[in-house]
Amino acid sequence: MKKGLKKKPVDNFSKKEWYTLKVPDLFVKNEVGKTLVTKHTTKSLHEKAMIGRNFEVSQGDLNPNDEINSSKKFRFVITNINGVIANSEFNGMELTKDMKKGIIRKWHTLVKAHQDVKTKDGYELRIFVMGVTRKRAKDTKKTCYAKTSDVKRVRRIIFDLIDSQFSELELSKVIKLLQTDNFGKEVEKKTYSIVPLQNVVISKVKVISRPKKSEENN
Repeated sequence: MKKGLKKKPVDNFSKKEWYTLKVPDLFVKNEVGKTLVTKHTTKSLHEKAMIGRNFEVSQGDLNPNDEINSSKKFRFVITNINGVIANSEFNGMELTKDMKKGIIRKWHTLVKAHQDVKTKDGYELRIFVMGVTRKRAKDTKKTCYAKTSDVKRVRRIIFDLIDSQFSELELSKVIKLLQTDNFGKEVEKKTYSIVPLQNVVISKVKVISRPKKSEENN
């Protein structure tokens, strides 16, 4: 390069292409953001760079009128490209770290359980549940601990509820259920006679496997 000549600045974004991230039509908002990919000469190379990419969105952003549940983060994986739209599938859910820490209480027993279950349409999920003990109305003790034997009984009820509820639902209905607090309330109701619980939530959901039909279509 000749002296005195400045190197032409390179606009890195000119080598990129924007794609719109689209989630399943189970939320109020299904176009949730943009993602960048390096420009390629063929569609197949673009797809190779994009498919399998994961991203997460809070429930408050998916359902703008439901900001109270913004502590729930839904995960998605890009499965196919249609023009400039990157379509995705549900790939899990998890509460924020702050939310999970807020559930834990001093002098209480933390109850945790997880169970694998297959949905009605063949998705294998791992469901994680957590909650803490609470005092009965007339209990004046400072502590609120549960016996080990009672915790085991509570876990068994949680396992049974996961099996009975999730195995009867298709994935779309599972996603709808995860947007509510209904499962946690049902656990609290069923376990009250053993150990009163509070703040019972589904803290995490992992997709372990998908039905072959879904994998082939992707």
